[in-house]
Amino acid sequence: GVLKNWEWYDDPKRILFSMSRYKFVSKMFAGRRNVLEVGCGDGFNAPVVRQTVQNLTIADFDPVFIEDARSRMRDRWPYEAIVVDVMKDEFPGVYDGIYSLDMLEHIPQKDEDMVLQKMVRALSDDVHEQGAALMTQLTHLGHRTDNYTHDWVPALSASGTREDNAMTYVGER
Repeated sequence: GVLKNWEWYDDPKRILFSMSRYKFVSKMFAGRRNVLEVGCGDGFNAPVVRQTVQNLTIADFDPVFIEDARSRMRDRWPYEAIVVDVMKDEFPGVYDGIYSLDMLEHIPQKDEDMVLQKMVRALSDDVHEQGAALMTQLTHLGHRTDNYTHDWVPALSASGTREDNAMTYVGER
């Protein structure tokens, strides 16, 4: 995919970190009927999750990534790839599992609750009764650069206070 090709060039280990997180998601959501990924990028790892769920929808705000994901999809592990801008759009559909890896840290802090509320609203009623199946992961594991500037950084601290990039990694104070 477009994004994974860049990762392979920039930091090949990042692909392994990414795939291991998708394997974890696939185990946590195994057997679910309708699952949504928010912020899928090029959707390269979608088949890993699709192997264990009945229906998978992947969403990203970038139409270039979504078109790339659609072009690489194969009949064995089909999924739906849609363009959704979490800052403007609601999610089309109801899901019994939603996950997001490396997306929430790109949202301005003042809009994080709004985006999470949209995700919660897209969960089916039976999921709300059983306990939500909503997973987010907030770090750019294995990749640090100096381009994390302006109004976001690659991680949130446990206190909810955004910290400088160097402060998000243990031992770098």
